[in-house]
Amino acid sequence: MLKQLNMKVGVNNQNLNVSMYTCRHTVATKLGNTQGMSYPWVANRLGHSLKMFIRTYVHVDEDKS
Repeated sequence: MLKQLNMKVGVNNQNLNVSMYTCRHTVATKLGNTQGMSYPWVANRLGHSLKMFIRTYVHVDEDKS
């Protein structure tokens, strides 16, 4: 269903598999790289400890490089 939705709205995923996990990871990474965002708030929303959130989701955002 997600694949069909991507095609319908014109998402170019460059033939990469898009899943709910990859969507969650992308959103979490974007939130983790948003200036002024509260890491504890995001970690709580994801159901993770702060340490787990930072270790798992906070990466270099290539869009800002």
